[in-house]
Amino acid sequence: MVKRLWHRLISSLGLLSGLLIVAIAALSTFNIASRYLFKSPVVWADEICEYLLLISVFLTLPLSWREDQHVRVDILYSRWKKKWRVRANLLFSVWALIFSAALVWYGFLQARYALIQGETSISSSEIPTYPILFFIPIGAFLLSIQIIQSTWMMAKGKDARLTGHSQELFEKTEKEELK
Repeated sequence: MVKRLWHRLISSLGLLSGLLIVAIAALSTFNIASRYLFKSPVVWADEICEYLLLISVFLTLPLSWREDQHVRVDILYSRWKKKWRVRANLLFSVWALIFSAALVWYGFLQARYALIQGETSISSSEIPTYPILFFIPIGAFLLSIQIIQSTWMMAKGKDARLTGHSQELFEKTEKEELK
């Protein structure tokens, strides 16, 4: 039950991030049209697009980990035997977990500092930065949970991307391949 809710949460955040990218495209288009057609650019549009992009990136971190869409040197990785790929994945997971935990801590400190200091953007719109900065530790925290969950599944010999019936089909197919 919890695993299914987690799966839905991560998928929903991926969908939300996709919608944010669409909003960025729409806002950028509007800003360009305003600038060139009406000679009246929207001053805050680029800044909002940057913030939406940051939010989108950090909300999709756990999804990209779950779907195994993160960056790695595939030209080497694909040539290794499964045993060595699993070992490399476990080692990389440990390093990624350390990095994401540090990002949670440091990101939280930065967002907290921005809140306490009342930091605003450097543009004339003076948007408070702390709400945007809090997406860094939130995304990194969710990534940490996903790394732990995926690594646990990997250690048990299961594919973290699959749940329930899909997992059973995966295991059945994998057993047939070994025969």
